[in-house]
Amino acid sequence: MIYLAIPSITPRLAECAVEAIARTTPEPHHVMLDMGPGTHGEKLDRMFATLPADADYFLTMDDDAAPLKIGWLTWMLEKIGDLDYMSFGYNMAVGCLYRAAHLRRSHHTFAETQNPGDAFGGSVGWTWGRDFGPPPHWWLRNCEVYRDDHDDLLFAHLGGGTIGHTWRYQGKLYPRIPTWLWPIMVRRYLNRTLRPERGSRLWHEEEHRP
Repeated sequence: MIYLAIPSITPRLAECAVEAIARTTPEPHHVMLDMGPGTHGEKLDRMFATLPADADYFLTMDDDAAPLKIGWLTWMLEKIGDLDYMSFGYNMAVGCLYRAAHLRRSHHTFAETQNPGDAFGGSVGWTWGRDFGPPPHWWLRNCEVYRDDHDDLLFAHLGGGTIGHTWRYQGKLYPRIPTWLWPIMVRRYLNRTLRPERGSRLWHEEEHRP
């Protein structure tokens, strides 16, 4: 069984992440969501502490990240192979698939490093590079975008806004869409590209405007 852990303090983002997972993940999985007190790392440690014995994998994901293609999890499982982890980019908090056995035998925790997950990065793993080309859609400008081997859009991450709706890198500010707009654009994209499943709910943008 694969357990997906999402620490969050923003219900709107958490709801979007959970919905994106539900609509793109036919593989057997269980979503864990921690909206309680504590840091990002402390929440991941709490969720990992409740991991059942049958858990084979533990996937951690930011609440402002979203899978965008059906089969993304199978793709990650194929990539991880016999390795201990497979992450999207070098920031392991964005989206990282760990072997549960690797985490159990480690003496580290998620909370011990400023960027949760970095403590586990010294083992054998695979980091999948982000796409630095022109964004496939305007709303993904200056966001983290990841494509699969077929160049299909697979996974995306809004990224932290250090000043307003921007993020800072090497002294420069890069504008991105505001946080409130992220769930609207993710759901619009999924509604356009995925065939609605029976009983699934199509999201109406008007319901989620600030």
